[in-house]
Amino acid sequence: MDEAKLFESAGKLNKYLSLNTKMLTASCELLLMDSGYSAKECREDSVGMIIGSMYGNYERSTEYISKFTRHGLAGITPMDGIDAGQNPAMNYASIQIKATGIHKMISSGISSGLDAVGSAYQYIKNGRAVAVVAGGHENIFKEMIYFYAAKGLLSQASGRADAGIRPFDQMRSGILLGEGSAVLFLEEYEHAVKRKARIYAEITGYANGFAPPKGNGQYQPSDRQPDVVSYALKSARLKPESISYINACANGSRSGDRMEAALISKVFQNSRNRVPITSIKGAVGECCGASGAMQCISAVHSIADGVIPPTLNCTDPIFEGNSSIRVARIKMEKNIENVMINAFDCHGFRSCLIVSHFKK
Repeated sequence: MDEAKLFESAGKLNKYLSLNTKMLTASCELLLMDSGYSAKECREDSVGMIIGSMYGNYERSTEYISKFTRHGLAGITPMDGIDAGQNPAMNYASIQIKATGIHKMISSGISSGLDAVGSAYQYIKNGRAVAVVAGGHENIFKEMIYFYAAKGLLSQASGRADAGIRPFDQMRSGILLGEGSAVLFLEEYEHAVKRKARIYAEITGYANGFAPPKGNGQYQPSDRQPDVVSYALKSARLKPESISYINACANGSRSGDRMEAALISKVFQNSRNRVPITSIKGAVGECCGASGAMQCISAVHSIADGVIPPTLNCTDPIFEGNSSIRVARIKMEKNIENVMINAFDCHGFRSCLIVSHFKK
């Protein structure tokens, strides 16, 4: 299928669908192409779908409500509400790829996409599914920008574009928003082997928790916050020194990057190796509900290609002087066995997932 035509696959309904729905449907169709799975097989095997999104189709929902408020029933049509609500993007994508199994929407802030992948992992691990499409989506809308601006979380940098978002940098001043959709095909091992699927990597550990924010919703590091990093390591039966690199949540926020750095430093303080850490958000921005899934895909490709991507725009890392952590500021080539992926949200959600090199 021509990638340029993926957004047109909805046919006559296309003009009624939101950007979120188009992005998620297109990414799911690309995923099936890569996985070697067909929509027919999805239906026969009851493939599930678990998707994360911070806001869902909020923009389309507010448009629908506003139209009804101004004009009443006479001013709306059934098609106006076809894509309104929290989960219509997932519903439509499921129909398109015929995913008839587990169907679940997760909204846990910036952690949404990573939690969707972690949830799919748990369903398969517990024998409740053989295959699940999991990931996240998010698009930018004006109310979203207003929200982050009111919280004082947006980047204050001006001038060059590369100064806008600076993960883990001493001079970071806030985030820049991004948008997109990212999905992965998670599958039970025997099922994957039976159909001779290409196995990129395996998920070996996952943990999540919640730490209520204080004041204006900024990150508030404390001894009482859930140590999801240690829990994830325990889940994967790994020690800190077994981690090849950390794919961090860092998005350039002043308090968020500091909190993540403190937690990572605490867990890895006695590690014998200087663990490389990187954030892809200097390149893609903060894509909220899609970010965690994007980080997963980045981690999987790192394992497959033996490359750690650089943390763009980080010139003066806050980790300087820490003997156990080093920020990857240039591309690093390395044999990668285990990658830790973090997603920490300013509303208190904390998630950590570990992806490992697949060993036959």
